[in-house]
Amino acid sequence: MTFTRVLSGRVLGGMARLRLFRKVVNELLRRALGARRELLELIYSEKVRELSQEELENFRRELSGRFEDR
Repeated sequence: MTFTRVLSGRVLGGMARLRLFRKVVNELLRRALGARRELLELIYSEKVRELSQEELENFRRELSGRFEDR
């Protein structure tokens, strides 16, 4: 089945294809920008806890070990 077909199976005309394409692109952009906004909020938000260099290194070693075990 191609992009020009809808669930009912009928073929879309040129304008309907364009509207469908724009809807898909707009939804993808909305999701991408939302994810970017959430990431920026996380990066610039007030930090809950401060870590020492040693605590961070221990955490990274532990996390790395978990990934290697998979």
